Amino acid sequence: MEQIEALIVHSGQHQNLITVKLTGTLNLQTMTPMEKAVNALDGICRGKAVLFDMTEVNYISSSGWSLFLTAYKRLRDQHSVLALVGMGQEVLNIFEILDFGRLIPHYQDFPTAEKGVLVLLDRVAVQPHPTKLPIPEDKPRNSGRMN
Repeated sequence: MEQIEALIVHSGQHQNLITVKLTGTLNLQTMTPMEKAVNALDGICRGKAVLFDMTEVNYISSSGWSLFLTAYKRLRDQHSVLALVGMGQEVLNIFEILDFGRLIPHYQDFPTAEKGVLVLLDRVAVQPHPTKLPIPEDKPRNSGRMN
């Protein structure tokens, strides 16, 4: 049976950075380790950036993606930042189709991710109350009419 493993790792370099290493397939039948990791973050992540290491994740179902949205909301409410790093092309394609990049930042590599989330964390820290991360302005979309 396919499964997902989730391991919370504290970064030695940055006190404000927590990495959650995910391995395997994330779907309705395999969500329990991921749910446990997200629940465990509640007590330790206030004011920190959380990177989900996706380098060894080969598939995420809609149920799995909904768990990332839950984690995003919880972390946002705790003045924290969630980001994904190292998604494979198939996982990244679905992430982009779902347009989750409007809420959850993603990075290809760890050095870029660490810099990016620490900048975002500084922005969140100066907010007077939990808010959404800034969403880029929409690009004009084709209305479906042909000229």
